[in-house]
Amino acid sequence: MDGTKIKANANISRSVRYDRAGELVEQLKLEVVELLERAERADAGDDADGQSLPEEISRRERLREKLEQARARIEARAKAKAEEERADYEQKCMAREERKGSAKGRHIKEPDPTPEPEAQDNLTDPDSRIMRRNKRSAYEQAYNAQAVVDADGSQLVLSARVSRCASDRNELVPDIEAIPETIGCPETVLADNGYLDEDSVRRLEGDPDEPRMNVLVSVHAEAKQLRRKHDFRPQPTGEKEPPEIRSAFVLEMKEKMEREDSRETYKLRKQTAEPVFGTTKKWMGFTQFLLRGHEKVSGEWQLVMLAYNFKRLWRMLSVQHAAT
Repeated sequence: MDGTKIKANANISRSVRYDRAGELVEQLKLEVVELLERAERADAGDDADGQSLPEEISRRERLREKLEQARARIEARAKAKAEEERADYEQKCMAREERKGSAKGRHIKEPDPTPEPEAQDNLTDPDSRIMRRNKRSAYEQAYNAQAVVDADGSQLVLSARVSRCASDRNELVPDIEAIPETIGCPETVLADNGYLDEDSVRRLEGDPDEPRMNVLVSVHAEAKQLRRKHDFRPQPTGEKEPPEIRSAFVLEMKEKMEREDSRETYKLRKQTAEPVFGTTKKWMGFTQFLLRGHEKVSGEWQLVMLAYNFKRLWRMLSVQHAAT
């Protein structure tokens, strides 16, 4: 499985911060009051310039309404996030209370439903988010398009979905669950470092006595092996020693990935998922969503992946007929 950032049908310049939206709402209110006063003076003096004032007032009212809706959406997301974190917070508090004396540990921060001032929302497509493909790329208004691809040779897309989160960390389980039941359950899952999440991996692996899947996720970033042996970039000055890996889960996955059988199997990932995105963007020319809203964008992505599957099937049939 893999994910790729695809530009939304919206401009990043139409994104506004929560605090700035509040400032603009108050500014627009003052401007409307001023325009209304000008309109009254124009009516009293039969001023022809006053004919354009109703349109100016209407334009500012529409913008103010959009900004208020954007603030409401940001507040709703902050509240929903706090509610999701509430159960984990209460569990940590209970565990802390069970400890005695100074062993209770530090204070646990309670989930706050108040939005961060820098939280943003886009007026054109509120479901899209500001993302970038990597640290060297520019930020843009985009979606995170996911695809699960068969690694046994067909390179057919088994499931396709769209996430509004820039990170792939929580997409492992939803991607697998999106595979239709008629296809079946995969025996092995190959994913890059962005999907490394213990809870997600454990859920897919299942009980050790009755394992469900063999999950292989790269621990490249955690191992701090970010530079190749013959890296073309100059050596950094004052480079610090990489911190010791303390997570038992990461160490376990690192050991698992270093086995010869795991390394051979994991080689299939790059030649499986990445060619699908290359074909979709370069050959099919799909580099931006045309629709807006998460539901419509999800349908558009599934249609694109369906078109890719038709192309792939036609290629496989052509090779089969040529061989016979």
